[in-house]
Amino acid sequence: MYILHHRLTADLFDDELVIANLDTGLYYTLSGSIIEILNQLPIENIIEIEKLILSLYPDADITNFKSVFTRLLEEQLIVNVDKIEADQPKWNYNTKSSYQNSVLNKYADMQDLLILDPVHEIDEEGWPVVESSS
Repeated sequence: MYILHHRLTADLFDDELVIANLDTGLYYTLSGSIIEILNQLPIENIIEIEKLILSLYPDADITNFKSVFTRLLEEQLIVNVDKIEADQPKWNYNTKSSYQNSVLNKYADMQDLLILDPVHEIDEEGWPVVESSS
């Protein structure tokens, strides 16, 4: 069963979903119709996912969809599990109704900061300070 990784946080800006993996500190931008498929997770298997994308978007470019879906799996933004946990995250981001090719971009430029302080939890002392090794 395909589900969202439980350590992700995301927000939609215009037509682009920004996803942060709180375990790795990497963040991603995702655009296109595949966002609607993420809204539908969990889904039993890849055949059901392909049926869903074609039912929602009969003119879908299935090659583009499979390519981006494979990258989502490789980056562990989507994971394949035997059973679902009770607190499985569910997304509900509004997307455009017409089909759009999907694009996934990966960024590591803020990785150290996101791992150090993933949710911007600060106290009276301000942002955490990374000790230098020099």
